[in-house]
Amino acid sequence: MTFDLTLQQLTQQPSELWEQVREERPVFYSDELNMWVVSRYEDVSAVLLEPNLFTSARSFDPAKPLPPKVEKILEGKWAANLMVNIDQPAHTPMRRAVNRALTHKRVENSVDTIRRIANELLDDLYPKGEMDLIARFARIFPALVVADILGLPADEVPSIIHWGEYFEEILAGSAPEEELLVAAQGLVDYQQYFLNAIEARLSEPRGDLLTAIAEEFVGNPELEMTMEEIADVPLGVFTAGHNTTTLAIGNFVFHMIEYPDHFKPLFDEHGKPSFYDAVDEMLRLETPFPVLRRRVERDTVVGGVKIPAGETVMLSLASANRDDAVFEGAGMLDLCRANSNRHLGFGAGIHFCPGKSLARREVSIAAELIYERLPNLAVGEYTRVNRFVNRGFSRLELTWDVA
Repeated sequence: MTFDLTLQQLTQQPSELWEQVREERPVFYSDELNMWVVSRYEDVSAVLLEPNLFTSARSFDPAKPLPPKVEKILEGKWAANLMVNIDQPAHTPMRRAVNRALTHKRVENSVDTIRRIANELLDDLYPKGEMDLIARFARIFPALVVADILGLPADEVPSIIHWGEYFEEILAGSAPEEELLVAAQGLVDYQQYFLNAIEARLSEPRGDLLTAIAEEFVGNPELEMTMEEIADVPLGVFTAGHNTTTLAIGNFVFHMIEYPDHFKPLFDEHGKPSFYDAVDEMLRLETPFPVLRRRVERDTVVGGVKIPAGETVMLSLASANRDDAVFEGAGMLDLCRANSNRHLGFGAGIHFCPGKSLARREVSIAAELIYERLPNLAVGEYTRVNRFVNRGFSRLELTWDVA
């Protein structure tokens, strides 16, 4: 059987499509994507847990070849040296250094800061009675939080967000050459910004994450990384910590407003919500970063299907997270689900997201304060992100009562 798998289907109706795929062809080759697609939880998990057989190298290469003039700008400067696409043995000491820098204690010590930033944004928004949640809050809030933890000035956040958009444009590789040329230079500037910040921490250490990264990575004999490669570490932290969380906040708030009965178990006898434990179930149902790519190092079998060495597999985290074989009634939001934490929204294995604790705190605090401070919330017009590699909203209009 051959599936007419299109990017439009993956963007607009992914859940229905993945249900069919899991049932009929859980592992198959897609001509349009030019890669093998893996959709069941058991198979996706197995691939993620075998990093030597299914490698991450080049998994963040542009989806389409870049024009020569664009490549020339990036040559010798940008190589997407991100921890998520670095294989062993280099990955192990790099991950160890990141874990030492981005500790659970550092995140928990930032809870008051996370609340302060959210409240300051809502102070300005409340009197208006309406907003596009994505543009006015969800894109700005996590960026300000990550910037604060890294030790970056708040007034520089708009520029950093803009550079992050250039990063996404280069990864897609589908824009006109003129736009890609601008994006390539912007990406080099993005890296240079963090390179300057790292060098500044070497001369004047502070108590921030950038200082911790500088101390862990610069001169580390286990890593032997160039300064440009080290600059990609905070760049990756900011990009991952910002983009995915933006989508997650939009998904959470949308469901919170549109399906209030599902959220009743989260409220205590005083009507106060506790959203922290709900984040995992929301990430399971609406996975913001729904696919990962891996390269097959040698001939192997996945889900009973032979895949030759050198091929690329696309792992559908979104499909795996809705697999009824693991999550009963997987298509429904169930905030009392006992095994929600088995979702693959943060990945699995050696590339498991180190920012999990921070993301959960940001999303839950944002949802809680939006619920508490904006009475009688209602959803207006909205637009979903038109990329199958993301699941969320590019626009989400909200209204509320103003006293």
